[in-house]
Amino acid sequence: MTHLFFGLLWASTACTLLLQAKPIENTAFHRVPLIHNAYYKKNTTMAIARAQAKHGARFDAPTGPDGMHKRQEALVPLRDFFDFEYLGQIKVGTPAQSFYLQFDTGSSDLWLSSTDCKKCKEHVRKFDASRSSTYKHEGKDWGIMYLDRSQASGTTGIDNVQVDNLIVHNQRIELAIKETEQFDTDPADGILGLGFSRRATVPGTHTLLENMLAQNLITKPIFGVTWIASMVLLSPRPSTQLLVRVLETIGQTCFSHFFPPIFPGHWQIMVDGLKLNDGSMHRLDLPTVVDTGTSIMLFDQELADLVAAQLGAEYDAAFNDGGYAIDCNNQQPLTFVIGGVPLELSGQALVGSERIFGKCYANFAVSPKAGISLLGDSFLKNFYTVFDQGDKPEVRFAKLKR
Repeated sequence: MTHLFFGLLWASTACTLLLQAKPIENTAFHRVPLIHNAYYKKNTTMAIARAQAKHGARFDAPTGPDGMHKRQEALVPLRDFFDFEYLGQIKVGTPAQSFYLQFDTGSSDLWLSSTDCKKCKEHVRKFDASRSSTYKHEGKDWGIMYLDRSQASGTTGIDNVQVDNLIVHNQRIELAIKETEQFDTDPADGILGLGFSRRATVPGTHTLLENMLAQNLITKPIFGVTWIASMVLLSPRPSTQLLVRVLETIGQTCFSHFFPPIFPGHWQIMVDGLKLNDGSMHRLDLPTVVDTGTSIMLFDQELADLVAAQLGAEYDAAFNDGGYAIDCNNQQPLTFVIGGVPLELSGQALVGSERIFGKCYANFAVSPKAGISLLGDSFLKNFYTVFDQGDKPEVRFAKLKR
């Protein structure tokens, strides 16, 4: 099995656009073995249900000298819950209370369940403000409603938040004091949004990444996401070297392809088109969100049907949940063209869990909301992806070699 790893990488890459990286000399680095998740089981049905439930109101939320500072890196292993959600640990308050949150590039809020919530799900950890000596009550109202009418709401506070070895002081956190029953089966204690501050539901919010930069914990607002089998790579060397080391060690080509977001304040890039089986390109010019918080790809009905036709997949009318049925042994790849660059997914990367009625679920589905297209984890698992929130924001992909 594979695991998703989230690393905060604090420097620009050492690669030139579309050029391969030169090998670097062998340097010391640490391999950190992962603990096998005994409960892992691929579950695309759950992934589709999660995606259908998730993508609603938060897309319409109210907008609301380097040399003197030690460069730091933080790598956060994310726990895999049945291939439909990936949760990373953070710590909040003094003394620190630990929580597993969904690290989500599709949103910008940091919220978690509170002990003041009387109707929140019982199986999650809840933040107890009374136990933290650094907590300050702020009292701003917040609320999110998703497409399935599930809702979370509450009040805001200020406290310290720790991500790996980085401690952010005076971070705004949103404490849920009310959650609807749709959250009862969700294993997450909350969400850590990695989007831009203008997408936060509470106006004036500074995101965790912004506060890391402001407090000199990092030198650049950059983070990377990848799935690495059985290890995390750590290095005391500058981040550029760390990044190149990661790329070379797990068999990747260089960073590679750089795409600027087309919508201010959102990790949304333009997908030029889709390569068809006859070698031609079907033009799309499709604004698409790069979203770590969704485990599958989502498209409008027309594009989903086109993708299915290229793969010999069929709409799953048995469940009518927006999913498609595909041959479990599918070998037909799928190639998106982004910024003029072909990015290919292998045939097996498009295959999800087995269906009750034979075949397998495809790792894409019809978007629950018209006009929203997403490249979720089933796409991102094939790449090392860097999100650069600097003066000229961009998303970078490096293809994983299998």
